[in-house]
Amino acid sequence: MIKKVGLLLDTLLFPLPVGISPDGKALVKLVSPAELVRAREEKRAILEAKAAKKAAAIEVERQKRQQKIEKGRVSPQDMFKPPNVPQGTFSSWDESGIPLTDGEGKELSKNRAKNVQKDHTTQAKLHKEFLAWQRGSS
Repeated sequence: MIKKVGLLLDTLLFPLPVGISPDGKALVKLVSPAELVRAREEKRAILEAKAAKKAAAIEVERQKRQQKIEKGRVSPQDMFKPPNVPQGTFSSWDESGIPLTDGEGKELSKNRAKNVQKDHTTQAKLHKEFLAWQRGSS
């Protein structure tokens, strides 16, 4: 209710030297027109700053989403094969594209195989999201 009264005072009764207490109490006071103009400009500046901050946050979120979608462009079957990794990094892969041996022909260590499997699973999810996005934007 106080905001509506403040809006009424700001818009309709602006030429009158009347203000409302900023703490929300029902107090009407006489103030100079210069003070009213300054207070209205401060309110406007605060609202514009909030709107700009919200728009910036939305843009950052959109960019993060776009980057996530772009990561999914490469299919999980090809992510461990050149040109996505340097030539000679891996020498053999299984049917789903997961490397079995390193560039020297040695079997991958248990830890490295686990990390590769985890990366492959993550890429499969990202690629699925990319394909859904691509179908939706077509």
